Amino acid sequence: FVYPPYPATQEWQSIRTERWKWIHYPNLHEADELYDVQADALEMKNIVRDASSAAIVRQMQSQLRVHLPGNR
Repeated sequence: FVYPPYPATQEWQSIRTERWKWIHYPNLHEADELYDVQADALEMKNIVRDASSAAIVRQMQSQLRVHLPGNR
């Protein structure tokens, strides 16, 4: 297998509300990101693995599905 002469760009999907930004990488296992953009405007602390964020992640997943092609 020969790799292309340029770096691979990972596929990603994202949704943002006034408070939250969730980034999903469909091809990268456990690489998702969640930021509280009101408390962390520079997006320095990824809180996607925090137990207290589980409900927010589920909500963001649902919101993203509504906007994906084929769901309209």
